[in-house]
Amino acid sequence: MGMPRNKLENSCCRFFLFLLFFSIIGGVLEAWHKASVTRYYDFKVQTASITKLCKTSTILTVNGMYPGPTIYAWEDDTVVVKVSNLTPYNISIHLHGVRRRLTCWFDGPAYITQCPIQAGQNFKYRFTLLNQRGTLFWHAYISWLRATVHGPLIIYPKQGVGYPFQPPVEEHVIILGEYWLRDVQGLERHVKESGGGPPGSDAYTLNGLPGPLHNCSRDGIYGLLNALNKQMYTPLMFQKGRTIFSESSMQPLTWSTFSWWLTIL
Repeated sequence: MGMPRNKLENSCCRFFLFLLFFSIIGGVLEAWHKASVTRYYDFKVQTASITKLCKTSTILTVNGMYPGPTIYAWEDDTVVVKVSNLTPYNISIHLHGVRRRLTCWFDGPAYITQCPIQAGQNFKYRFTLLNQRGTLFWHAYISWLRATVHGPLIIYPKQGVGYPFQPPVEEHVIILGEYWLRDVQGLERHVKESGGGPPGSDAYTLNGLPGPLHNCSRDGIYGLLNALNKQMYTPLMFQKGRTIFSESSMQPLTWSTFSWWLTIL
């Protein structure tokens, strides 16, 4: 005997519904795969000599830069950061603000979510920026090395998705930071031994520059070049479309503006 007609029709309907479901899922996954890419960055943690406030010091940097390089990505991209430790110190990197779905076991906090990267070793951080956009940052996450090992992470809206505000005319990332003349690891040891609070920094910085009010810092000014009239602005005069965030280590820094609004990204 054959299958009753109504049961046969129901089975066929379910079969075609399954086909339709998997076709839709496959199309969505294919479109997502085409829209997103994997971006690779190579971070070499190394020492460098830097002269500020009349003194030359040896600090830890990424790729010899202070602040470190910017990670650029788009929403839903996958980012792979290879960190090579060329210093005698243990190191780890934290992607501040990134939602670490299924990768939280190497989120950066040394001895908590991962073992630090030892001297002469390397490690790859891999993460997907699913449904994330905006201005974040990365930094070292062991002892006080974040004082000089840090940098921006900029996530743009994915293709076809506009900004939730007026598109910027230009983009300039402004990093508020602190700078110590003394070795930050020596400062950390002193704080642990004395039981006191962290000492104040010797200077606050904009993109690693302390400004003209400090000794030997007449040229240590971060200015913005206006693309319209090619004139150098003073450090605290900005147009619309600037991105500002704080990478201070110990002291909360407050930013304020006069007569115009800030948009939080």
